[in-house]
Amino acid sequence: MTFFETFNADFKSAMKEKNEAKLSTLRMLKAALKNKQIDLIHELSEEEALAVVKSQIKQLKDSLEPFEKGGRTDMAESIRAEIATLEVYLPAQMEDATLKQVIGESLKQAGLTTKADMGKAMAFFDLPPDEEISPEVRQMLDEYRRLTGTEQIATTWR
Repeated sequence: MTFFETFNADFKSAMKEKNEAKLSTLRMLKAALKNKQIDLIHELSEEEALAVVKSQIKQLKDSLEPFEKGGRTDMAESIRAEIATLEVYLPAQMEDATLKQVIGESLKQAGLTTKADMGKAMAFFDLPPDEEISPEVRQMLDEYRRLTGTEQIATTWR
């Protein structure tokens, strides 16, 4: 099923189930999708729709921290539920352990074992888009870049 088919089916089921929390979140997403469609003056592609979903999740995550700091656990839980509702529409992210394993095996296959070889190693990898790399792995890669001085490669995965 495409994103739009899944979204519409979920929207209808939330209305039938009278799940107000999920329905409210999906209405917010529907409005954001419509606004983006109006801005672009054409029907949204799957990639554009997923970009809108990611944007909505980012906005929600940004608003989560002040509620947690302010002791508003009720609002924080509500926002976490909205984030969970929207994350269903994103593609599965690569697990940190899996990514580390892939990197390690690829380095061994290529014979890149010393720090001097690590600059070559970064060019060897076709890293996934930034959104598919967890913050922990991104931090590890940033630290690696800093240690090896491979700053020019940052544009390929940032």
